Amino acid sequence: MLFLLLLACSPTTLATRNCAVPATSISATAPVVEAEEPETEVAKVTAYTADCKGCIGITRDGTLAESHKRILAADPRYYPMGTKVELTFPDGDVEVYTVRDTGGAIKGRGRFDMLVRTERFAVKWGVKHIKFRVVD
Repeated sequence: MLFLLLLACSPTTLATRNCAVPATSISATAPVVEAEEPETEVAKVTAYTADCKGCIGITRDGTLAESHKRILAADPRYYPMGTKVELTFPDGDVEVYTVRDTGGAIKGRGRFDMLVRTERFAVKWGVKHIKFRVVD
């Protein structure tokens, strides 16, 4: 409809014709809507290793548990398998981990267990509060 109105009232004919174009038919430039960044939250992050008594070295989704794969255990009710989580460490490093595991003590929103290489590192890590956000 706007196209037809513009043909009938082009700039050259506007001066010579009495063209009335309803204000509702002319749209201003649409506002630019920027995609919102996912919200940053703070998580309680512990560490675990695949080399422990009773561990089989395979994550809940069947991935071989190797720390270089940046694996997280999380509550699947909040973070389904395959969810990508960006962690911002206290030293400023930012790394993306993937939820591939679950754990008995890993319950609720903002609660993660990070796979690490050694039990010694896991014990040294303890519990840290880390900024995180879920990414696509």
